[in-house]
Amino acid sequence: MRTLALGWALALAVLGSSVGAAAAGSTSRAGATPTNVDISQRPQNESEEAIAVNPTNPKNIVMVSNVDFPLA
Repeated sequence: MRTLALGWALALAVLGSSVGAAAAGSTSRAGATPTNVDISQRPQNESEEAIAVNPTNPKNIVMVSNVDFPLA
């Protein structure tokens, strides 16, 4: 009986480690870095940009950017 219990314990340990490794591998592939997109209409560098989406209305999107003084 003890041998049977040990066999099941080893089988579950191997199964658990393979499932954990598969889950860890899938999360690393899904975390790809998105491409940066320049949404500014100005030719030079801005110091900050921000985009906000209203959680109650996804069609309500606001974009703000602060620009150097001569270009403003």
